[in-house]
Amino acid sequence: MQSPTTKSELLVTIQTDYQALLDQVHHFSPAEQQTPGVNGEWAIKDLLTHLTAWEELFLGWYATGARGETPVTPAPGHTWGWKSLGALNERIFLQHKEQSPVEAAQAFAASHEQVVALIQTLSEEELFIPGRYGWLGKATLAASIRANTYNHYRWATKLIRQWETAITKHKTS
Repeated sequence: MQSPTTKSELLVTIQTDYQALLDQVHHFSPAEQQTPGVNGEWAIKDLLTHLTAWEELFLGWYATGARGETPVTPAPGHTWGWKSLGALNERIFLQHKEQSPVEAAQAFAASHEQVVALIQTLSEEELFIPGRYGWLGKATLAASIRANTYNHYRWATKLIRQWETAITKHKTS
């Protein structure tokens, strides 16, 4: 699937994949959304808190960059290496594991709305010109948005579907 090349395509893709994820999440009761196993010990609600945290990280990077500063990415004390990202994701999980499914969904909706609102304020050039933001190197802002929104939503949707298939097979055997 080709990445969006316009702001309107980017917004449509984000909204479409966001809604697909929510539709998948809403297949499950709040109790089921707290059941571990979707991604290791994570439950559906934990996937949502993970997505929220990464959207919030992105928003923080952008705000720091907009002030003319260089954001620390992905987060202070972490690098883009798998081991460090795993530690960051575990920290996020532990910080939010007590959130209820309702709280997780509300926080996810809020971070999603903030990202969409930011995109709506940006021009095509701000989104799609490579190297426009020094903190992104040669990448585009749209690439960072993609990684922290719809690609992440697709990943979460896929994990939930796989988990649903596994629990359905278990119930019928």
